[in-house]
Amino acid sequence: MLLRVLIVDDEPLARDELRFLLESIDSVDICGEAGSGEDAINLARAVEPDLVFLDICLGGLDGLTVARELLAASRRMLIVFATAYDRYAIEAFEINAVDYILKPFSRERVVRTLERARQVLLEKSAAQWFKTGLHDLLAGEWASSRDKDKKLLRIPAYARHRLHLLEPREILFCCAEGGDVLIVTGEDRFKAGWPLHELQDRLSDQYFYRTHRSFLVNLQKVHQLIPWFKGAYKLVMEGGLEVPVSRVFVRGLKEILNIQDCRCSSCKKE
Repeated sequence: MLLRVLIVDDEPLARDELRFLLESIDSVDICGEAGSGEDAINLARAVEPDLVFLDICLGGLDGLTVARELLAASRRMLIVFATAYDRYAIEAFEINAVDYILKPFSRERVVRTLERARQVLLEKSAAQWFKTGLHDLLAGEWASSRDKDKKLLRIPAYARHRLHLLEPREILFCCAEGGDVLIVTGEDRFKAGWPLHELQDRLSDQYFYRTHRSFLVNLQKVHQLIPWFKGAYKLVMEGGLEVPVSRVFVRGLKEILNIQDCRCSSCKKE
């Protein structure tokens, strides 16, 4: 993956040194240099780099202010702070800098930074596929259709920089966690492209049932139903993972599984 890099430093010798290191590394295209914050903002808008090596102590606008301006203008652009001072590191990472390297830096340190930047860009690209609907196109006609009666035969989900097409029978459960919807199989976890309620709608004829506001379960993968506290239950899934069943979903689950009442005197909780 070719990285287009912009160098920003108010010291010409520092820019020359960094250029020398970058030119010795494959798949790097230096698309410009700037000696001030104002010039950096204008040049970045013109050349649209993937990655900006940015000094913090600049004439005029400081590097932190420049970084905020650049990141506000481009969601794709990445910032690496290249500075002689370590006292700005916390603020730099609060801005979401991809790396923070201290001068003088070695070629090996720059290589590690470039590898990290490539990984982040790959993740951003994959996430953008979900937002734009490209995963729908890859998954087939059923996904691109607006007809809600068409149910999913494959579920596009993201892991390790790749888009995977999962069969419903592979899935143990789906869960909402930390703002994302995760799809859990017997061997891995994937990030889904839909909210949980939409997955529930699309998988309703594939033996999936909502057991909790944060869980959607493949009932064909359930091995045990265990009474828990205050009328709630736990499901033990294939492989031993446990999933909660909140009280509001217990009755519907029992009806689907044709269970009258699995509580007995020996298993009731006090």
